[in-house]
Amino acid sequence: MKKNLLLTMMLSIILIVFVALGLAACACEIGRKLQPAEPNWGQWVVNTNATCLEYGEETRICQNDSSRIETRPINPLGHNFINQEPNNILIIQNNNEAQELYNAIKDEFAVIVKNIEDVPTTTIALKAWDKIILMDISYQGMPDGFAKALYSFVYDYGGGVLTVGGGEYGADNPFSQMKPFSPKALFEPIALMIVLDTSGSMNMIDAGANQSRIALARQAIIQLISELNSWDYVGIITFSHSPILLEPLSILESARQTDRDRLIRRVGVITAAGSTNYAPALRMANQHVMAPTNSQIVYNRHILFITDGEPTDDGGLAASYPYLDGIKENGVMFSVIVINCSSDVVAIDTVDGMMNRTGGHGIALRLNSIDITRGAIEALNHIRGEASASLEIQFNLFSRYDSFGYIFWLYGGVSKAGIGFLTSETIMYPYMISFYIRWHFGQGQVGSLLTRLHDEWGYGFFSYVASINLITNIIRGLMPEYSFRQACARCNLIK
Repeated sequence: MKKNLLLTMMLSIILIVFVALGLAACACEIGRKLQPAEPNWGQWVVNTNATCLEYGEETRICQNDSSRIETRPINPLGHNFINQEPNNILIIQNNNEAQELYNAIKDEFAVIVKNIEDVPTTTIALKAWDKIILMDISYQGMPDGFAKALYSFVYDYGGGVLTVGGGEYGADNPFSQMKPFSPKALFEPIALMIVLDTSGSMNMIDAGANQSRIALARQAIIQLISELNSWDYVGIITFSHSPILLEPLSILESARQTDRDRLIRRVGVITAAGSTNYAPALRMANQHVMAPTNSQIVYNRHILFITDGEPTDDGGLAASYPYLDGIKENGVMFSVIVINCSSDVVAIDTVDGMMNRTGGHGIALRLNSIDITRGAIEALNHIRGEASASLEIQFNLFSRYDSFGYIFWLYGGVSKAGIGFLTSETIMYPYMISFYIRWHFGQGQVGSLLTRLHDEWGYGFFSYVASINLITNIIRGLMPEYSFRQACARCNLIK
């Protein structure tokens, strides 16, 4: 009995130990199951993109437990400013002068037109545009501060400026200092036939002179040739017993300086001998002064007659009346210079008779031989009329490939010394008148079109496609390398 009881107690103790051990093992297992597992995160996914200035947002999810989600902000990207292609143009006008130009270029550039009174007057404000075009704007018409701002826009910051037309040419202001040209008065083209007496008396040396009359006359004619413009025409006739056409009427093209030099050399070897027959010389002069002048319209035709004595023709001056009358009928101006005539009465009668028959529109001078050059220049100034800053003629611009529109008005200007420039030699042959001049001015460039581009002038010029291409290329050539404006590559913000 006691043995059974003891066995029963031992079995109970053993059972209790096993149960306790089992319970402890279960508790450990339960404990292990209660601890969270390490998450297995997926990739970050953007919910909201960041912008230049605003935060974005992204999230990720545990691949073992989709209820486990993390969210974090994305920092703003900031602006990424890059240089822009220069394309913005401001055209400044007084009163609708820009219409033809605007219509011609508006499809190629971003163009804004403002009246001069509405333009900004600070350089910072002007930098909203890459290039500024001024249509017939004068310094006097500019608002206070604008000229200085424009000067700095080009010189300090590298902007481009195109001036179109003339205005005043004062040199004591920033606007004139910017321009790539110096003013030069232009005159309408003239056709001048010089008729020189080479009779034997022209070999005389007068009191107070150290050269003969013919030598002084040669000098005067050479000076005349030098004073004429490249678009003028000149011819020379010498006469004594009979006339000689030394040089037919021809244009003095500056691109053919050798021709001008050749003419001067021919004048330099003129000699004198023989009698003084006016009539044949005047007949020849009237014929040749009316010679064709290529395609250029020349309204101002003139004969300059230089002699030292009365005519020796049979019948005297009356023998020349039919030819003097013909000069008047042709609308040709006539001037005469009589030098050291032996008789004032004869000189007066000769001068008055010739001037009366030709209409009296020219100039009549009685001079000592030493004053021939002064008299010749005085005659030339009379021929030209009052000095003009513009030239109103019709001609066609052309190159080897394209026909350009007609130009009816040019302002006078020559390139400032020591600079590179594009002149009329490349686009206006044979007249050799400057049409466009350009130079580098500080960091930028200034170009000047010495013509009008509005009203009837602009309408005729821009009616040609090649003219529009020409102006477009001129504008592109003056643009800065980069625009003053920068744009953000992300949000297109302009600064």
